Amino acid sequence: GACCNPDMTRKRKHGRSDEPIVLIHPFGLRAEVWKPVLPFLAPGEVHALAIPGHCGGDPLPSGSAYTVEYCVDMLEAQLDARGIRRAHIAGCSLGGWLALELSRRGRARSVVAFAPGGGWELGSPEFLRLARHFKLTRALLKMTGPLALTLAEYGIARDYMLRDAVAEPSRLTPDQARLVLESLWRCQVYDDVVKAM
Repeated sequence: GACCNPDMTRKRKHGRSDEPIVLIHPFGLRAEVWKPVLPFLAPGEVHALAIPGHCGGDPLPSGSAYTVEYCVDMLEAQLDARGIRRAHIAGCSLGGWLALELSRRGRARSVVAFAPGGGWELGSPEFLRLARHFKLTRALLKMTGPLALTLAEYGIARDYMLRDAVAEPSRLTPDQARLVLESLWRCQVYDDVVKAM
């Protein structure tokens, strides 16, 4: 099926919170990956934003080049549309990088960045390994997308397919593994983000 993004906003029961929390997902994934952590967050207003061009996110306008700055502009527009001037922002990987960039623009009360992207030195062994990994993942998913979703049912396959993306893939349910794999497979801007990095 096509990528979906159910409303990942949780509102305070009695009006709007003065200090909303904003969550930004990792590269290639979608806002739904935050669903398991929502019960552990303080009561109040929580918004899981979809990164533009990713599953559940706004498509990029035709002909626009994908840059981190452009992506931050589009995330700021999402915050503005929700009436959020400043928030506590948490992000993982690309989401962590974007959270830090939103902070630079004065949009964050605080930031928690889990393994934020962008900290590599261009041309370094780490950067080259990461670029190769992303390109290989994309090529494999282009060839085996539907099969990968079926194989996600089996623990050994989940461990193998997600070992470089998830600390303990065996702890994912088949549905969680399929969410990750399908999101990566259907990410509209996957190649553009790898190039922009």
